[in-house]
Amino acid sequence: MAKMISRVFLAVDFPKETKQLLGEIQGTLQRKFFSRVKWVKRENLHLTLFFAGDLSEKELEWLKNRLKELSFFSFSTTFSSLGGFPDAQNCRIIWLGMAPAFPWKKLAEKVAFLVKEKFSFPQREFVPHVTLGRVKRGKIGLDRENKKLTTLIRKIPPVRVKSLVLYSSQLTSRGPQYTKIKEFKLLL
Repeated sequence: MAKMISRVFLAVDFPKETKQLLGEIQGTLQRKFFSRVKWVKRENLHLTLFFAGDLSEKELEWLKNRLKELSFFSFSTTFSSLGGFPDAQNCRIIWLGMAPAFPWKKLAEKVAFLVKEKFSFPQREFVPHVTLGRVKRGKIGLDRENKKLTTLIRKIPPVRVKSLVLYSSQLTSRGPQYTKIKEFKLLL
């Protein structure tokens, strides 16, 4: 039987300093929602462009070869606002959006085009975001006008997106453990 690589996904990682500031936002939200939310570990914060799932070694090689063909210029982005899925007033996932959305959407479209031969994508619009936490039970409403959160979000300096990282994820009792498979540099 072919060896399977678990939970493969393509993402943008952020500098340690940025993750530190994202952790401050999580801390502020944590004080409000206590134990109702499972927070993403600070070191695991990222923006997912594409989730491939479990892959054989052959499928993983195919994916890496396709992603090597990606031609996209690096770009600057900022963290924009707090949001939630399915919406901010009844959310099960708490996230922080990215602006401008346009380069993110174009990048996601380009990745989808490269891998469409073997992978399908949801028919909904891509919303560039970093997941901060998942609601354990029920739903919660977010106060998106919270001045402290707005100040913390504005404190995060712009980030230059220079590369994409292909990861695998192992689910453990301590949460997911990510392993970097390959990094793909964007054009300068």
